[in-house]
Amino acid sequence: GADGGQSGRALGSDSFPGTRPKPSIRADRGLTVPEGSRVTIWCQGSPQADVYRLYKVGGSGFWEAEAPQDSSNTASFPFESLSSYDAGRYQCAYHSGDGWSGRSDPLPLVVTGVYAAPSLSAQPSPVVATGGSVSLSCSSRFTWGTSGTLHLLKEGGADRPQHREWSRNGNSARRQGLFSVGPVNRL
Repeated sequence: GADGGQSGRALGSDSFPGTRPKPSIRADRGLTVPEGSRVTIWCQGSPQADVYRLYKVGGSGFWEAEAPQDSSNTASFPFESLSSYDAGRYQCAYHSGDGWSGRSDPLPLVVTGVYAAPSLSAQPSPVVATGGSVSLSCSSRFTWGTSGTLHLLKEGGADRPQHREWSRNGNSARRQGLFSVGPVNRL
């Protein structure tokens, strides 16, 4: 979990965001991080900010950090050892004066290495003409749970990950998601 601050200190309602510019958010190791690794999420706001909060989308709590005393206008939220629980989408906001900024755009954080690698196949064929499109079928054999998300990542992290809720493939235990990729260009 994050060690970035303490939760629960109320400084005003963040349910009515003001006209302050929303902050930007980033992770120091990119959007895909191996399980057990350390990552820091950074929230850059305003010189007038006094407190920053980090929210996990769909969660009910937040992490809080005091504004830095330097000119970076950036608060850090370190995660010491990522687990599957830490995967998800994060947003941040800052407090200044008597109110809160709007929340940042969501940052998707994908934790890799939690499950065995899924299989990936191209449909109708892995041979695609330049400018063409292809569908990639990602399937996994994990059998527990009734819902989950498959993530398609481009090697080298050049593109943002794609995410698909998986669906059961008939009565089998396989979970499957279909991703559209294209137009395809040369490597």
